[in-house]
Amino acid sequence: MGAGGKTGEQQQGVVPPGAEPPPLGTAEEVFTEQCGGCPALEPGAPDGTGPNLADSLQGKDAAYVRQQIVDPNSQIYQGFAPDVMPQDFEQRLPKKNLDELVQYLLDAAGGGGGLLPPLPVR
Repeated sequence: MGAGGKTGEQQQGVVPPGAEPPPLGTAEEVFTEQCGGCPALEPGAPDGTGPNLADSLQGKDAAYVRQQIVDPNSQIYQGFAPDVMPQDFEQRLPKKNLDELVQYLLDAAGGGGGLLPPLPVR
């Protein structure tokens, strides 16, 4: 057993501070694995634990979508509680996957979004 009583298998998702996490697959795979259980992504579908992103992201731009992923409490969608969505996606998702996820969500919402602004370097 490792630190905190977790096995090495349970610690696989842990990324050392300042390190880039390994790529996670396509944007659709990232959404399914990291997000898919909470928000819906089909127009007109009922909300889940999170809002229906196909509806709630219509008319939003890439900067807004990115902000909601990396700082989900920055704006809480009406009818939902804060602190439900993980607060560490910026650390868990490689920049490439984050950029692709933002574009995937914009495309699913019918926004398209255009070019993504760069992430600030930390």
